[in-house]
Amino acid sequence: GRMMLRTISGGASLLAQLQARFTTTRQNQTKSVADQLKAAGVVLPDDKLEDLRRAEEALNKLKQATDSQKDERKAAAREKIERLKKELQTLRMMAGSGDPKAIARQNGNASRR
Repeated sequence: GRMMLRTISGGASLLAQLQARFTTTRQNQTKSVADQLKAAGVVLPDDKLEDLRRAEEALNKLKQATDSQKDERKAAAREKIERLKKELQTLRMMAGSGDPKAIARQNGNASRR
């Protein structure tokens, strides 16, 4: 059969609609939205195609920044956990030689952090 070509004139949520429609398979996830549209036989005016590419690039940069921030928060949390583990280990070692109330108080302070 003959493939029908369509032209999309634009709109504020064009990128979101197109990504939702054309990023459903693992193969499509590696392609840009513009490439997916071309493969589907959709024709965009050059200015809209350029807008789409810029918007997709901006979204990718935002995703990378968000992923980077998540990784930094995870690393900071791991460091804090390790520091608290060492502190609790030290407190347990001191438990046999100190004031039980003071040690319990320090344990409580450490657990609240």
